[in-house]
Amino acid sequence: MSSVIYYLAVSVDGFIADAEGGVGWLDTFQTPGEDHGYSAFYQRLGAIVLGAATYAQILDFGVTWPYENVEAVVMSKRSLAQPPGGTVRFTTASPAEVVQDLKARHEKDIWLVGGAKLARSFADADLIDEYALTLIPILLGAGIPLLTPREAGTHEQPLTLLDTKTFSNGTTHSRYVRKR
Repeated sequence: MSSVIYYLAVSVDGFIADAEGGVGWLDTFQTPGEDHGYSAFYQRLGAIVLGAATYAQILDFGVTWPYENVEAVVMSKRSLAQPPGGTVRFTTASPAEVVQDLKARHEKDIWLVGGAKLARSFADADLIDEYALTLIPILLGAGIPLLTPREAGTHEQPLTLLDTKTFSNGTTHSRYVRKR
């Protein structure tokens, strides 16, 4: 059975992008010849889900669509163009409907690419099975958080650590699953 995995890099102070939404700060921590497990992770995927802002950011990089051989779903209420060199499906369905559809059609995992608002909606609906976080040793001070804060109430979600790997550049990749 496939899992929904929120896989991304996060600063020590909990941000996935800087105050302008940029991720250039990640470049400093790239190590030639080391993909920090990304290739192995990508081979596990049958689909990706991303929000409109993350989709637009990827298009702004000016590269060919980077997610080949997996179904791409962009959750957006606005009309967006297809990416150069790729195909995506746009939907206004709820996170639960999207996950149900993808899990029915894919045995492989589903990557929740981002962003923070979309991830919050998935977390609140208990749809994220695994959090795969690469902790980057940098303090950004401000930016887009891992998950947008909840407006009211609490929604604690205990997690269990599956494994951790530390890399020579000081980054640490940890995988957590929801406690049931």
